Amino acid sequence: MPAPPPAEPVPQPADFVCEADVRAAIRENRKITIGPRTIVTPSARDLAAPNDILVVTQG
Repeated sequence: MPAPPPAEPVPQPADFVCEADVRAAIRENRKITIGPRTIVTPSARDLAAPNDILVVTQG
């Protein structure tokens, strides 16, 4: 029986997210993982919302 594919590593949540981080993620077509303790500036949250950039984890 073939071995299962390796699991993707779970990204660690960012400690802080600002508008520049969101702009960079949009440019690079990537997501930003945030957790319950991540500080997200209001402008970053406003910019991220329509672009579906922030991914919330429990860790």
